[in-house]
Amino acid sequence: MTRLTRRSALRSAAAAVAGVVLLRKGAGPAEAAAAAASASQPSGSAQLPGVIGDALARNAAAIAPITIRWTSRARSMTELEELARSINADNERADRMFNDYRHYRLTFQDGKYRASHQEEPREPHDVPYISESAFDGEFTYGGTLRPPEDGRVQTMYLKTPIGNYKPQEQDGRYLSADPFDEMAIRLPVRIGDLRAKSPVRSEILYMLEQGATLAGVHDVELEGRKMVKLRIHADDPEALAARVDVDEVRKELTGLTTQAEIDRVIEELKRNRGYPTKRLFIFYLEPALNYAVRRREEFWEPDILLARVDNDGYEKLGERDVFVLRKSVFSAYNRKPVPAGKDATLVQTRTMEVTQVSGDPKPPQTFALSYNEPGTHVYINDEKGKQTSYIVQDDGTLLDSRRRPRRSPTTR
Repeated sequence: MTRLTRRSALRSAAAAVAGVVLLRKGAGPAEAAAAAASASQPSGSAQLPGVIGDALARNAAAIAPITIRWTSRARSMTELEELARSINADNERADRMFNDYRHYRLTFQDGKYRASHQEEPREPHDVPYISESAFDGEFTYGGTLRPPEDGRVQTMYLKTPIGNYKPQEQDGRYLSADPFDEMAIRLPVRIGDLRAKSPVRSEILYMLEQGATLAGVHDVELEGRKMVKLRIHADDPEALAARVDVDEVRKELTGLTTQAEIDRVIEELKRNRGYPTKRLFIFYLEPALNYAVRRREEFWEPDILLARVDNDGYEKLGERDVFVLRKSVFSAYNRKPVPAGKDATLVQTRTMEVTQVSGDPKPPQTFALSYNEPGTHVYINDEKGKQTSYIVQDDGTLLDSRRRPRRSPTTR
């Protein structure tokens, strides 16, 4: 979800020249507010009612501090052999890629974060490694906690000043924030946001500020609940991402993965360049939950359904006037036109279940990785980009890996 376009919202806003709005019979409060606001707007555009915009802004501002744990389970509807052929991989690798099951944890507070994820074991004796990332206000961290192999410690972490990242890396983020993405809450965890110390934002408000077009505001019912339906046109995020320099992507991936994987990524980028440049986002907001997102749908117009997200089980975050989802189901479709009376073909689902939420603040040391297991490799980048490698000693101190390790004291 990123940027959007401009379009007509209310067919009933007729006498805009005189500043008079004619509402169709039975219009709900959201439609009435949007129509009244659009009377002063240029012809062909709608305006978000103030009560909704204010609620979305308050929800974003009230979400932190927060610590949240969740599981994510993906399931592909395509035969495993076909998936493997599509990425030039064996069945096991394709299964892990398209049918993954992971555990996540994220703490966000005062513009800082600490996040981790780990795969669910597939075999009784599997010990999946833990990947972590963090930002303490000055440095980013990336770490891996692995079990020893052949008696050698595999755990490591990297520490980098936030100012070291290049301009083309400003949109990058190195963690999953899925529960917030599905609630349309934009955590400032991208590199550019971290550097700018950006606040938490409503994704919907951010989209509109970036040039998106609000095409309609309607009062509707969804599964027996009263909702406000927003229609927003935006630039297609996949088409935008495909504008990168293919040669630069190939260069960056060389040595990091297999040639088959590099070729797959390049072909996908080339394919995405043929996608429509615009996408329609539809949000269903529930007034009873301070306009929390109950459903999001994405289309290529006129009627090609790309994805749908359904959120459920919202609960209040402590004493704050904001609600956090407990379950979210993302469904992806095959991106083909659907004959009248038929449903779009489902190709993959991802079910996310929140297992724990806390609004308690954390101490500052939470947001810096520091692994003290002797033998751990630590890589620290300075402000000029020079990297020095260290090894954690028995007493917990760091020793430059180019020097001989200290001997443990002995007695005679």
